[in-house]
Amino acid sequence: MFDGNTATRWSTGVPMANGQSFTLDMGAAKSIDRVVMDSAGSASDYARGYQVYTSTDGTNFGSPVATGTGTAAQVTANFTPTTARYVKVVQTGSSSSWWSIAELNVFTDGSTGGTGSTGAVLPRTGWTATASSSGGGDVPANALDGSTATRWSSGKPMAGGESFTLDLGAAKTFAKLTMDSAGSASDYARGYQVYTSTDGTNFGSPIATGAGTAAQVTVNFTPVTARYVKVVQTGTSSSWWSIAEVNLYD
Repeated sequence: MFDGNTATRWSTGVPMANGQSFTLDMGAAKSIDRVVMDSAGSASDYARGYQVYTSTDGTNFGSPVATGTGTAAQVTANFTPTTARYVKVVQTGSSSSWWSIAELNVFTDGSTGGTGSTGAVLPRTGWTATASSSGGGDVPANALDGSTATRWSSGKPMAGGESFTLDLGAAKTFAKLTMDSAGSASDYARGYQVYTSTDGTNFGSPIATGAGTAAQVTVNFTPVTARYVKVVQTGTSSSWWSIAEVNLYD
């Protein structure tokens, strides 16, 4: 879960049942407010239910800081900032699938421009996607199909200037964007600029700028209301730019 490679994973090795858990020791106390669990290519192996606990001593965990239900390969648990060294996640649902996590990330309070949003994923019904280029069957719609086994790709090495645009069908308010290259773990945007628009023509200045460092790129920004979201890739790499799944959060 810590190797930066979505092609490897931790798994329970048995079907999901209430009470399975894993515990993270961060080595020292940190102020944290979010846990992201990505089952990546094992897309059906997300926690059907979860409780997140924290502790300063690894023994006393108290009440859960977050409780919820997973619905897709990437599960994000947001909670009020808390200082802890240990994080324990208990799986509370049941499924014939194993519980698997390809990559686990914990975010420190404010480290990614925290907006105070709930982090609930926006439904993608009615969304469409376009891109500056595509590689063969790696069409933009693949980034919206709920499967990390398919992808959109640029079809050529990253050179800067490539773009991927979402039409949400109507104006929505959101504060976070995630792009997951999943099994194509080296295909994350080396640099990015995020733009929004209400009419699909006037995008103005970028609302976020940054650099990707792993298969899952998370971009936080001040809440904005828009119908269109355009991501421009600004870096260079011999790898193609690929997105297996793209999501927005409120």
